[in-house]
Amino acid sequence: MDDDVRERMSSGETWLRLLFIVIFGFFATVATWLIWLVAAAQFLFSLFNGRSNENLSEFADTLVAYVAQAFSYMVFRTDEKPFPFAPPPKKVVVDGVAQAAANRGGETGSSNAMSD
Repeated sequence: MDDDVRERMSSGETWLRLLFIVIFGFFATVATWLIWLVAAAQFLFSLFNGRSNENLSEFADTLVAYVAQAFSYMVFRTDEKPFPFAPPPKKVVVDGVAQAAANRGGETGSSNAMSD
């Protein structure tokens, strides 16, 4: 085995990353189920009130942004850990989930980005 590979395999940092991948994968799964619940509630709001609930929409935006951040960390797109190691996300970009996590790092979104 190459010395570099042996060093990476014995590095605590590499195995710690695996632990965080598992933890954030669990959190992302819980957030995904919450998104399903919000979608069902929004459907019912739409059905009975004729419009969606704005508070639930904002909560769903945060959940979607969190899932994007967690997945970006899990697939090594970023080394920045998502919440609770960073502030919670505030907004999501509509035209791409992966773009939401990239925007957190200060990159600009596409022209179809949703903004306040």
